[in-house]
Amino acid sequence: MEHLMSCTTLSIAEMVVQYLIKSTTWAAAATEEQQPWLYPMAMGLSKGHKVTKNVSKLRHSRCCGCLTKHTKFVWDMIWEVCGFTCYEWRAMELLKVSKDKRALEFIKKRVGTHVRAKRKCEELSNVLATMRKAAAKKD
Repeated sequence: MEHLMSCTTLSIAEMVVQYLIKSTTWAAAATEEQQPWLYPMAMGLSKGHKVTKNVSKLRHSRCCGCLTKHTKFVWDMIWEVCGFTCYEWRAMELLKVSKDKRALEFIKKRVGTHVRAKRKCEELSNVLATMRKAAAKKD
């Protein structure tokens, strides 16, 4: 650090930066015109050797359960041919008479979980709303 002590006009921070630049191997080939802050520092938040991440393909197990275009097409086709199930009709009747809590409880018993029941209840509510709109448009 003797070469830094001779410079009295530099601040402590500038002297540390110069020391780090001269002491690291990656800056040995640096020219005098290049600024020290253009290089990765040996300390701080962004320290270390910079690498580019490999973009890996998503695992199949991570895609399970995601709705694909083909799956949606198949479900829509089945629904168009078969219509609603018996429990869905009963739940829609409960929703028609504003027994939302009872309908949710009934659906939860049939589909298993609260989250699935909420989703199914919302779906059936949307179907009822579209049926009402279609009936209003028809009249």
